[in-house]
Amino acid sequence: MIEIETVVNILAFVLGMLFHKTCSDVLGMGYLGLFVRVVEFQALKMLRVLDEDAGYVRELKIKMLKQAGVEGDSIKFIKGLDREALRIWRESVIAHFIAAYPEKYRSRLEFHNWDGAMRQLRYIEKSLDKATKFK
Repeated sequence: MIEIETVVNILAFVLGMLFHKTCSDVLGMGYLGLFVRVVEFQALKMLRVLDEDAGYVRELKIKMLKQAGVEGDSIKFIKGLDREALRIWRESVIAHFIAAYPEKYRSRLEFHNWDGAMRQLRYIEKSLDKATKFK
């Protein structure tokens, strides 16, 4: 016959394993959520840099067109096309960003368009600046 002490030890072992698994899962979810937020921040920074670079290229293109003697109306038309292309690119990038975001964490996203994404990026950067000032 099995002694009561052995049964208690086996139960304590099983409960310890369950407790460990539960704690590990909870911590893992927390770390995964933090990882997703860090990746989100870095991706938004990269998108902002790409947008700034595209703006520089557009300015350079207009400057070169003026130097080549292209007329004012043509330049206005090209600027309009560039603005529309930029708007479409921004919408597309954010739509793909949201679609690629892990579904489990998608409800935590605080933006749904380019302006909201850049506002969120500025907020995160400001929060990080405040946090590093107090270290």
